[in-house]
Amino acid sequence: MNIFRIFIKEMKSNFRDSQTFIFFLAFPIILMTILGTALTNAFTDGVTIDNEMKILYKNEGNKELAVYFKAFTSEALNHGFQFAEENNADKGITAVKENEVAAFIVLGNEGVDVYGSDINTIESGVIQGLMAGFANQYSLLQQKINPVIAEEIPNDFILTSSLNGKEQPDSMDYYAVSMAVMLSFFSLYASYQLFRGEKTLKTSVRLIAAPITKGEVLIGKMAGSFTMNAFFILVLIFFSKYVFGAEWGEHLWMVLMILFSLILFAICLGIAISFVAKTPEATASISIFFVQIACFLGGVYFPIDTSSGSLFSFFASFSPLTWSNEALREIIFAQNVAAGYPVILINIVIAAACFFIAVWHLHRQEGL
Repeated sequence: MNIFRIFIKEMKSNFRDSQTFIFFLAFPIILMTILGTALTNAFTDGVTIDNEMKILYKNEGNKELAVYFKAFTSEALNHGFQFAEENNADKGITAVKENEVAAFIVLGNEGVDVYGSDINTIESGVIQGLMAGFANQYSLLQQKINPVIAEEIPNDFILTSSLNGKEQPDSMDYYAVSMAVMLSFFSLYASYQLFRGEKTLKTSVRLIAAPITKGEVLIGKMAGSFTMNAFFILVLIFFSKYVFGAEWGEHLWMVLMILFSLILFAICLGIAISFVAKTPEATASISIFFVQIACFLGGVYFPIDTSSGSLFSFFASFSPLTWSNEALREIIFAQNVAAGYPVILINIVIAAACFFIAVWHLHRQEGL
């Protein structure tokens, strides 16, 4: 019951603070609007075609068709096409989905199946035209050799399928996710004041004198701060979705799990900093520095490729916002839900470590 009272008190004080609403809601929305609009062209890929299109193929037993296809590919090699045999259909289809090759072709007894990418439609169109040319040549040859067989060749001898690769986020999609991650980590700003604020307002003595334990105060304040920040996240998500049309995917529950775990991480870290730092000024300086560095390295303001191998990308990989950003984009744009579980676990483990540091300091010191 005491925890609930502290929770209600914390919620009332937070929602009465108009500056909190402006900072935690208006700032991310304005920043998302500016960056998402100004950097639209930076996220719009130009139309490019590889100088040498890589195509995988598999022969399922039609020896006659394979002979003609091999002669056809030998000629196509001189025109910028590279062919390689792949007998594993799953690997071939996966290579197309991952954009490692332009297409995967299966030579079957009933015809030819062409699997192309729906991301690079220009390359897919070129390959469709190439295979249409092969079908016409094959039909003409059969008419000369065996007209009866040529008449049996169906119109859909070449069957083209488009595979869904990773959906590419536009600028508004990118910054909607980035602002949600940033806002989650901004919980650190509010959390380091949970106990410092009581000392500033001279209410810490009254709390200690009340029939309530330090643990109940800690849990109640953390619950209030978590609920407030979770509310801000929900508002930002639905605002970006229905006002800007930002994409949040089909697994919103996992998206929220990652963001909520990051909120918990930030709250516990902020409380730990407030106990470890000696003065309010030091607490504020450390918190602001930590949040801004994490945001800068975490790809909040501009995309960062952590796989580039550079020194900057090496340091960026240690930012909790980097983990969360990458996991969210995997879930939203690649439907890879499993990418979220390691991030949630890491956030919770670090949050638990910070929580125990805070509990240890709270137990050792007198008062709050």
